[in-house]
Amino acid sequence: MHSDLSPFIREAIDKYFLGEEFRDEVLSAKDLYFTVTGMVDDQKSDYELRMQMFNDWFLFDYIPNQRQVPYVIEYINSKNLENEEVKKSLSSVIYSVFEFKKKSFSKNMILKDLVSGEKYELTPGNFPFGILPGEVIVARVLNYNNEAFPLAGIRYIPKELKSLIAKEGKSIFKTGNPSEIRKFVLALEKFKSKCEQYAHIDPLAVYKKFGFER
Repeated sequence: MHSDLSPFIREAIDKYFLGEEFRDEVLSAKDLYFTVTGMVDDQKSDYELRMQMFNDWFLFDYIPNQRQVPYVIEYINSKNLENEEVKKSLSSVIYSVFEFKKKSFSKNMILKDLVSGEKYELTPGNFPFGILPGEVIVARVLNYNNEAFPLAGIRYIPKELKSLIAKEGKSIFKTGNPSEIRKFVLALEKFKSKCEQYAHIDPLAVYKKFGFER
């Protein structure tokens, strides 16, 4: 994460996620998120990543009933940030499903958005930890000063379904409806939970049974 962005994200998390004022809202949002994406098990190896996904969703996507915008936008408005690039970066986080690819003749890597088709170049210090070329992940990406920075929360999606994901994702992208795109990506998180629930079954068979349920 770029050092210009980290302090603001930490401050927003401290205020909205860790502060007592929003404790009840966090608990309510947690119930909603894991109902939509599949329940979390603190004994599973992906527990920390799933909680990080929830943290990111709560800050950047969740809109409580009594509010009009996500908490990150409320935070930006309250700070009167002078750095326009920081404001733009924090207010336009990309939540999507990506393929992690090598860039030819370079140490850099590419995150290809399987919904929009956009490509985001990552320098070596910005790779998600442990990820390998060819992996498909649900993630959030910040753009700042022409660099891309994935947030810590990622969820691995069976790469065997890449072509199916891209086909459906592109169809949804053509609608031009950001809400439908978010629903689709959340559905991929739910699908991953289904794959874990039916771990003895091939992911393609899980897809044939459930599809990408909204």
